[in-house]
Amino acid sequence: MGFVTEKISPQDVEKYNLLEVNKSLHTSDLSNWTIDRERDIYLRYISYDWQNPSCSEYSFYWKGNLLRIDLNTLSYKGEQGGPMRQTWEVISLSRDGHFWLPQDIESLRVNITSDLKEALLARGGAEIQGHYTSYIPTFTF
Repeated sequence: MGFVTEKISPQDVEKYNLLEVNKSLHTSDLSNWTIDRERDIYLRYISYDWQNPSCSEYSFYWKGNLLRIDLNTLSYKGEQGGPMRQTWEVISLSRDGHFWLPQDIESLRVNITSDLKEALLARGGAEIQGHYTSYIPTFTF
């Protein structure tokens, strides 16, 4: 089925222990996410850096590993009725507050970043509906 962006259900809040996750990430948002249920992966927007609004924080649950992803938008260009183009770079990819991938999943970095790109594509595509004809992301990672 692949990634879909949808409202988070009360059942999913419980299944993924999102109230506790939110406490650790200092957020209360439980509105929506981008999820691939078959592969047990989700991406949730958490916040942005008010001093640098192009930097944003996401939680990325990847097959049992809750990761924090800090992303920077290098460019964001588009006109209504045309394509939206966005260039992303990773500032940090971490678990449990470490700013690197732990040794037990470091060997899976290529898989993790590939799935992250796919989730960002799906999320961006859902966000532009009604405003742009398509979403064209570029990744520096």
